[in-house]
Amino acid sequence: MMKNWNSAVDKFLDEWKSKKWFEGALLSGSYAAGTQSRNSDVDIMIVLSDKIKWQQRGNLVVDGFLLEYIANPASLWRKSFEDDFKSGKKVWVSMFAIGKVLFDKNGLVVKLKEEAEDIIKKTFRKMDTKEIEMAKFHLWDGLNKLESLSEEGFSKYSPLYYLHLSKIINFYASFVRISIPAVSKLYRFLNDPGFRNKYKMEGFSDRKFIYMVNDCLEDYLSLTAIERLNQYVIEKMGGFEIDGWTFRTKFETK
Repeated sequence: MMKNWNSAVDKFLDEWKSKKWFEGALLSGSYAAGTQSRNSDVDIMIVLSDKIKWQQRGNLVVDGFLLEYIANPASLWRKSFEDDFKSGKKVWVSMFAIGKVLFDKNGLVVKLKEEAEDIIKKTFRKMDTKEIEMAKFHLWDGLNKLESLSEEGFSKYSPLYYLHLSKIINFYASFVRISIPAVSKLYRFLNDPGFRNKYKMEGFSDRKFIYMVNDCLEDYLSLTAIERLNQYVIEKMGGFEIDGWTFRTKFETK
């Protein structure tokens, strides 16, 4: 009989606790959010002293449970939060914000969790004019390529279909200034408010957009749904015409 996952985590952490530079650990991911399935791994964020000049990540099976761990000095975790936010994502911030403290020698894990909880409430900056214009061009160009392949059948255009759908979602998320999760969690993120709450993530307030994405997932054998979604997002971003489109920017020289 498979042992409890808590026991597996305790056994895994015993070795780390013997190290002077080990500050603590935090349970994250699906086990922390309570959304785990039989195939879920157990995510553990490990905090090291800033005296350490290395980082580590790995996977280990303990008592039948796959443990995925990431070990960083505290300063590197903070940099991950900052870099994440600057790039319009809250992946690492969310991992700490939803996390459950497993061990905390000097209060540093709790401090990082509190910092993450503050950051996750912040709003991203707006996309600038260049970013918006280039996004609209890539949306037009991606759909144009998809339409060119459509006559060859779904097996030929399916990879590009899902890549382009992902591009539409990512561009619109950046435009409305929200962070989206990994692709494996995307459907539940879009459609399940309870799921979003567990991960402390803000969802799309645009219900029409969500309905249109769902249509794309259901009607993938036709380009009609993704054409409508693509045009909808382009219009939301200010509209686009390929004929005569140009965008000039300055560049700096040393």
